[in-house]
Amino acid sequence: MRLIIVGLWLLALLAILAIIGPGNALTRYSQVTPQGIRDRIAAFGALAVLVFLAVSAIRPFFFLPVTPFTMASGFLFGFWQGLLWSFVATTTCAVLTFALARYLLHDYVARRYAGRFPWLDQALEKRGWSYIAFLRLIPLLP
Repeated sequence: MRLIIVGLWLLALLAILAIIGPGNALTRYSQVTPQGIRDRIAAFGALAVLVFLAVSAIRPFFFLPVTPFTMASGFLFGFWQGLLWSFVATTTCAVLTFALARYLLHDYVARRYAGRFPWLDQALEKRGWSYIAFLRLIPLLP
């Protein structure tokens, strides 16, 4: 089942690449700006909040950066509502990616790297939350 889900994800990426066209992929990626996101999502009118949440939830699976989406939420909904919807979208995205990594890839990674990093396993068991909190503060790591 896990292999099927990962395969479907890869198939979706390839389908999007085929639809956009390999030559246009980088051009489209450069159009992921707060204004571009705002314009596309605002076109959905009353459903803009739901579309923003849905697109933000699947954003990391297509390797899209978070900053333009956060800024676009402020442009779309104003400061306070943009802050709220950005927080909800980021939290939903984090829960979704954690759940998928935990339930789809955990066994594979555990088998592949079992015993290779015993010091890391021990440190995470003792102070896991502090390590994760520290990693979340590094801007280069999502």
